[in-house]
Amino acid sequence: MRGARISRWLIAVPMALLALATIYPLVFTGNAAMKTRRDYILDRFAFADTLRWDNIATAWTTAGTARYFANSVIVVAGAVAMLLLLGSMAGFALSHLRFRGSRALFLGCLAALFVPFQVIMVPLVRTMADTGLVDTYPGLILAYTAQYLPFTIYLMASYYSAIPTEITDAARIDGNTTYGVYRRIMLPMGGRRCCRSACSTPCSAGTTCSSRC
Repeated sequence: MRGARISRWLIAVPMALLALATIYPLVFTGNAAMKTRRDYILDRFAFADTLRWDNIATAWTTAGTARYFANSVIVVAGAVAMLLLLGSMAGFALSHLRFRGSRALFLGCLAALFVPFQVIMVPLVRTMADTGLVDTYPGLILAYTAQYLPFTIYLMASYYSAIPTEITDAARIDGNTTYGVYRRIMLPMGGRRCCRSACSTPCSAGTTCSSRC
């Protein structure tokens, strides 16, 4: 009993510290947004005396925040939609369909996870410039999709590989095609993993999408 209680504390304390490290920057930013410039300079860590919502309104109307927010929503929604569609289909194919080169293709996706973004950054920018995709919504959506697609494929393939092949075989006996097995069986069963993949996709598009998009 005592050992179980200690093990729970060993898990709860690091998780609480991780949650605090995640929440504190949001609280600090929101608190700083409610201060005047003088209050922030005098003591940036103190809580605001009054909630000055006019600061938010000023930033929204005069600093172009509304445009940046719209850019973030468009780019993130497009990238996540493409990631879930391509990642779930590729994960199903690599986990349940056996074809020549499937193993090598999956290992290639795993190898892509270890390639730093700094290595592909310059070739990616040059490719986007040559194709006219710089400073456009499709360019950013495709860039984020290409960057995070290997991780999404790995996440979905690892989940689909745990589903027994007897389920897909039974679906084929019932007359489903390969696409029917994916749409009617695998996709509904992988709904939770798709949601987790969408939440874990770190698309910080708001700071990179130009106001001219």
